[in-house]
Amino acid sequence: MKVKELAELKRKKKKILKEQRKQRERVELKMDLPGVSIADDGDTGMFSLRTIGRTPLLNEMTRGDMASADALLEIGPGDDDIYVSDNEEEDDVSLASDLDPEELLEIEARQRRLEREKREQSAKRGKFKQKEEEEEEEREEEENPLLVPLEEKSVLEERQTNLWFGKDAFAGIEDDADEDLELGQSQMLAEKQREVQRDKAVRKGQKKAVVPQEEAPAEPPPATDTKPNADDAQDNQSSDDDTSSDDESPPTPVERKRGRVEPCGFEVVPIENLVKRARVLDAEGLALGSVIATSKKARRDLIDDSFNRYSFNEEEGELPEWFTEEEKQHRRKQIPVDRQTVEAYRQRWREINARPIKKVAEAKARKKRRMLKKMEQMKKKAEAVVNTVDISEREKVAQLRRIYKKAGLAKEKRQVTYLVAKKGVGRRVRRPPGVKGQFKVVDSRLKKDVRAQKRKEQKKKRHK
Repeated sequence: MKVKELAELKRKKKKILKEQRKQRERVELKMDLPGVSIADDGDTGMFSLRTIGRTPLLNEMTRGDMASADALLEIGPGDDDIYVSDNEEEDDVSLASDLDPEELLEIEARQRRLEREKREQSAKRGKFKQKEEEEEEEREEEENPLLVPLEEKSVLEERQTNLWFGKDAFAGIEDDADEDLELGQSQMLAEKQREVQRDKAVRKGQKKAVVPQEEAPAEPPPATDTKPNADDAQDNQSSDDDTSSDDESPPTPVERKRGRVEPCGFEVVPIENLVKRARVLDAEGLALGSVIATSKKARRDLIDDSFNRYSFNEEEGELPEWFTEEEKQHRRKQIPVDRQTVEAYRQRWREINARPIKKVAEAKARKKRRMLKKMEQMKKKAEAVVNTVDISEREKVAQLRRIYKKAGLAKEKRQVTYLVAKKGVGRRVRRPPGVKGQFKVVDSRLKKDVRAQKRKEQKKKRHK
């Protein structure tokens, strides 16, 4: 019992000395006032439910801290007279002088035994702690039942994402580039489908064009005359030479294009796209084609007309750039086509280009659907902002303005009315009757000045 009492006294003394040392350091650093300490504010601080994050902490709070009660029991009623000195060495000397050497040996033996038992117990406790830690990790997944959120989890996450993406850094990101991407993808798909259809048509045409070759007789027919004939022998030799020369002769260009015919009768066709894409002609090209199609002029005549004094000019690198630019409009051969025919084809092209193509209509429909989808998303975001309780009204208005601006509804484009000014009218023009909103005064002089300025800039570029 004496050994336990001595060990307990030493422990208490060390603890008190440590606290006194800390207090002196805090006073020296002017963190505390003498006699007043705010270092240990764990027990005096205000209670908060947020400090209890998980269920194990809640259970620990309900059990309470029994360490202080155990300490009071260990002190006992007779320990109030204990005097604790400041120096540990003096205390050790006084304790050693009070005991006999035999008692000291007995105390040391008991201490060794106690240390051995402590080591064994610590090993057992280590295993037990591992199990407890695993169980605590499983319990930590459970949330504190006393903490009830004001909003649902999905609404809170959506609000946080909207606040994050509502920053100014994400304001310039729009979905307008998707339209061009979809148009390009649709064009690529249409071209691939056309190529597949052409390949199928070519294969069908090649299968129809292949004619099975008649099988040659394997052996020559037996001769009727038994006597050998020299002329027949010579004919046979010459025919053999001809066949061998035919076999060894290289294939003609036509055979290369169409394919090689095997002895079995099948044609080996090279894997290549033989169909040439149709060339899109302009109005002049279509007019020339109509002249050839109606037999007004032969193709040979057009080829002959292409050899003229304009066809072999000096190379562009040998002459200065400004000279070639000015001479381009004069050194041109007139096309042998009526101007009315060319104008008629141009008018046809204008009509074709003015028609709403299916792809353009689909792109417009996709754009409209995207706008409707964006409006739905904007409405949901606006409702979420209005229903939030944590932010002020001013912040709500700012977020709503940001949402509307991102959706393109914050500011409409103003319609400007253009008025053509008459000669002699100054710069000050009154608002004419019937014109509402913003208007701009323009005149023919301004248009001519802009055209002349552009012409001067082009000349400057040529002379550089």
